[in-house]
Amino acid sequence: MRMKALLALMGLLLALVLISGCNDSNNNKVTVQGSVVDAGGAAVNGADVTLLNPNGTTFRTVNTGLSNTFRFTNVPKASGYTISVSSAAGTAITPVNVTGNTVVPPITVTPASATASVSGTIGTTNPTATYTVNIVKGTTTVATTTAGPAAIPTFTLNNVPVDTGYIIEVIDNNNIATDFGPVTVPSGGIPAGTIDIIVKTSAELTSDGVPVGPNVVAAYTATSGTLSIDGGAPSGSANPAFLTGIAVGSHTATLTPDTGTPVTVNFIVRAGDTTVIRANDLP
Repeated sequence: MRMKALLALMGLLLALVLISGCNDSNNNKVTVQGSVVDAGGAAVNGADVTLLNPNGTTFRTVNTGLSNTFRFTNVPKASGYTISVSSAAGTAITPVNVTGNTVVPPITVTPASATASVSGTIGTTNPTATYTVNIVKGTTTVATTTAGPAAIPTFTLNNVPVDTGYIIEVIDNNNIATDFGPVTVPSGGIPAGTIDIIVKTSAELTSDGVPVGPNVVAAYTATSGTLSIDGGAPSGSANPAFLTGIAVGSHTATLTPDTGTPVTVNFIVRAGDTTVIRANDLP
């Protein structure tokens, strides 16, 4: 009788050990869940959500379906997991450490950079000219093309990121620029006929800092007229003309067109610098 009791007790102890081991195994595996939204906080349905193991391999991929939520079960506890989301609304990558049952904060997807085309025409009195057309954001030229020769030159700038604050610059054969803007590029782009840039026809001085040589030089470009520095005698005419030997310091340049009112710009020459005075045409 005593032997039977002892065997029963040993069986009970063995069962408890097995149950404990099973619980320890289950406790090491947890659930990871969350949701997917867009930049405006709206639910993103039908997104593929992949949980990547710390070594970069795929643990499992699920789809958010119509609920915009995801759930991974039996995930071993560990640090260094990554959740990768792919959807029509965009993509996202989120690191996650799994130390227990984990609810991931809403994952926001970011759309791929959208681009569009910008088209327009150039109004000119010179049908034989070829124009360089740039679209510029700040100091960066985002896209460039050429237009003409034609009675009404047309242009299309491709792969322009959807954004605001662009300037379209039209440069003629004489390196005289006409700026148009600011321009907003919407997701649908800007179709032909929306922008008509009129090339300017009389001179205006601007100091634009474009290098033209290694020495201390003042240079100017103009469609017509003569240039004087600090009220001195007019020097040169048409475009381009270079005035060497301008002293370091502040100066005033005056362009007197063949017709129209003289225009003036202040500029500074620094030692070793090149200063450009460029004539941008007026409308």
